Amino acid sequence: MQRVDFYGLSRAVQDRFIGCARGESQPTALLSADAEMSRDLPIFASIAAGGLVGIILLLHWGFGDLDSSVAIQPRVVAVLYALSIFAVLLGGLRLAQRWREASVLPFRAGVYLFPSGVIDARDHQLRIFSMTTLVESGAQDRAFRLTFADGTAFALPVRDKKHAEQVDVALRKGKEALLEAIEAEDKKRLGLLDPLLDIGLVNPFVSNSIAPKMPVWVRQTWVMGAVGALVLAPLFWSVRNWASDKIMLRNANRAHTADAYRAYLAAGGRDPEVKPVLLARAELAEAVKQGSAQAIEKYMAEHPDSRIGEEVTAALHESLVAELDKVRKSGSLLALAEFAKQHPQKIVEGELHEATHATYQEALARYRKESGVKDAAARAFIEELLGAAEKRGPKVIVRFRRKESRSMELVDRRVRLNPRSTGPAQLPSQYFDDAHADPREAAAAKTIIERFSSAFPIDLLALELGPSLGEAMAQDAPVADAPTMLIEHVAEPSGALYFSARPKGVFAGIDFVFDVTWLIPGSARSHSFHTSLWRRPRPMAALGSEKLEDAVYESMAESAFDQFTHKYLAVFFPNQESGK
Repeated sequence: MQRVDFYGLSRAVQDRFIGCARGESQPTALLSADAEMSRDLPIFASIAAGGLVGIILLLHWGFGDLDSSVAIQPRVVAVLYALSIFAVLLGGLRLAQRWREASVLPFRAGVYLFPSGVIDARDHQLRIFSMTTLVESGAQDRAFRLTFADGTAFALPVRDKKHAEQVDVALRKGKEALLEAIEAEDKKRLGLLDPLLDIGLVNPFVSNSIAPKMPVWVRQTWVMGAVGALVLAPLFWSVRNWASDKIMLRNANRAHTADAYRAYLAAGGRDPEVKPVLLARAELAEAVKQGSAQAIEKYMAEHPDSRIGEEVTAALHESLVAELDKVRKSGSLLALAEFAKQHPQKIVEGELHEATHATYQEALARYRKESGVKDAAARAFIEELLGAAEKRGPKVIVRFRRKESRSMELVDRRVRLNPRSTGPAQLPSQYFDDAHADPREAAAAKTIIERFSSAFPIDLLALELGPSLGEAMAQDAPVADAPTMLIEHVAEPSGALYFSARPKGVFAGIDFVFDVTWLIPGSARSHSFHTSLWRRPRPMAALGSEKLEDAVYESMAESAFDQFTHKYLAVFFPNQESGK
């Protein structure tokens, strides 16, 4: 077998072969067969298809999947894109190369049987099988088969058996003529048998050989495939990742949950607004959904530089207002104070102030309704007292001052000189000193404090008994750092003496005088109360007591103090005191 490049032949030989292949010149082909599909075409097609499938699989691999680790593919995947693209380009370019080569051939691609032998002209690389190497030929199944010494065999179609016989006869004659011409070195006779023999005929109008017009992309398929893969692979990789990122973000936005946005970021999502804005909003929504301000405050502490600070503040404000409303309905200042302690932000400072004020106003309204107070001065004073408590706190001090009697010494003298007196135990002054006054004051204070406490919660008004001012400070006003109820009292003998035969003794009648003055720091409003309660001694009631005189005067004082507290509390709590 001999190989000859058609485009390497002289123009005269090229034109002669073209004419012979077309049957326009001698020798004409005894038989011919159109070129079948090249054996490498399916291979190139498979390579291109495999590369295309690879590209499709790579594009789909983790595309838009929030749970995939390759939703945003790493750079190394670009190498796989390059390989797949190279396969597509190489296979496609090779197919195009084969088509281009066949389309530019100046003769019909195929296998030709000439008297000189078989010329395989399925492409520009001509394979020549000389008749001198033919070892077997003959018709078989509507085909004329030829086998050469190197084992190459051809099967060319014939019309029928007769045609095959004609070809066989012509082939034998041609082979004999070829051998004779070769032996005789007769170029003219060889020219009639071999279409590729240069017989010296030159076309004077054409000088250049026929050359294929093959573009670079056809001639350099490997290079063009590699260059294309290097250029396109990064583009495919980057565009695919961009599109996958958009789809992931769309899916995360549809879910609109913090987990979805975290999955987006974990998958390599690149949108700069997701973490500082979208994820932050989703986490804030989850905190709001918990229904407690603490959850939002925790979120705020964990995100001090949040870009949605205004939204966080608004959400916290709304949550705090809702919780504050629940606390306010309890009517407890302690609960409001605890609320303020737990939420030190100033976000609801105004609402907290309003809630505190409303608590005092509700307490005032409840007091007016339940106490039945009618006295305008008392009503106005309680309002002033609550206003002071709202500003300064609930502490209210109850203090007593025992004033010195103007006539107690005179009565003591009269009792001492009276012949019916039984001795020093009969002197009344000793039963109205500080030691005797303290328990009386404590009992009265206890009654007053309990009555106010029943009307006002301790966190609004917290009355407590302060130290007694005592007789020594009778002319001094107390220094008040909190609202103070100052109760001044004096036991003044009435002047009349009462004699008792059984038990024997002399006793004085006592006029108990009480003056109550309220002192509110920083306020000009006050409230005063005055009452005088005369008590007559009842020795018979104390008969049998171990200390008769002490029992008589104590009974008088206790009765006076009880009546005083009843009358005084009736000013502010007429409903509660009306039945006493």
